[in-house]
Amino acid sequence: MVRLTALNSIVTLSIVFLLFTLNISQATTYYVDQNHPSASDANPGTEDLPWLTIQHAAETIVAGDTVLIRNGVYNEPVSTVRSGNSTDGHIVFSAYPGETPVIDGTGVIISNDGFVVTHSYIKLIGLEIRDWYVGIWMDNAGYVEISDCEVHHSAFGIGAINGTHDFVLNQVEIHHFFGYGFDASPSGGADCYNGTFNDCVAHTGEPGQNVDGFALGHGTQHDFVFNRCKAYDVYDGFDISARDTTLNSCLSHDNVSTNYKLWQDNIKLVNCIGYNLGAYGNVALAWTPERPPDTTTLINCTFFKLRVTISMLKTLPILLRCIIV
Repeated sequence: MVRLTALNSIVTLSIVFLLFTLNISQATTYYVDQNHPSASDANPGTEDLPWLTIQHAAETIVAGDTVLIRNGVYNEPVSTVRSGNSTDGHIVFSAYPGETPVIDGTGVIISNDGFVVTHSYIKLIGLEIRDWYVGIWMDNAGYVEISDCEVHHSAFGIGAINGTHDFVLNQVEIHHFFGYGFDASPSGGADCYNGTFNDCVAHTGEPGQNVDGFALGHGTQHDFVFNRCKAYDVYDGFDISARDTTLNSCLSHDNVSTNYKLWQDNIKLVNCIGYNLGAYGNVALAWTPERPPDTTTLINCTFFKLRVTISMLKTLPILLRCIIV
């Protein structure tokens, strides 16, 4: 009887292991290579017989799959079609190792937006996106990761709206934009929340325009973290109107209006630097009297090349508490 039990246990474990292995094996890597002589969306998407377009990949791959995109200028908009999930994994759109494919809007008339993410558990890795109205647009998306991407020469860089949440930007550079570098805004929908920015840079906005590097906009959005991010040559470097937001070791300089514009409750600047300030100072506390008192905390921050260190906008009466440590 003991032997039978042990045998049953071995069989059960073998079946479980087999099912687990089968589940892992479902994840597939596909390839897009428009420069390949045999590239076609009718292909199986292998490295030898790659797909022609990124959008075809978006329409084909499922949770856990990765599409590797080879070098080339892809004049096509891309929109997600389905979500990944927490069990099988993200749907991944990645540059082929060592290469930088470009998603370019030049001459495209079927869409104004470069990469539209309306689903969850999506990753964008190593892509250059340029010459669009909006470079990357996240709408009601969750658990999105954007890493090592460059977005430039678009009216708007990266936008998040309508309840987009739990997203991460790693080493993303946004530059040469007309409206904003990054912006998270309710846009009439649910609030955005739980966003993390690591080592991101926003710079070179349209001269003479009210163009923000990083903006969290004008609602009850909450819980964002910026780690080692930079903003320069824009209107407001960091325009923060989202409660419970922390900026760690960030740098903002040479901006037209302010380096840090803070509009909401429980905002912290920790080990941040600002210099070559604009018209309203390194830090502008810009609350309105309609809301309860807000608290801003500055810890070990350095501001120099000053005209005014901290200014207060639209605060009559002033309803704020600024803690400088």
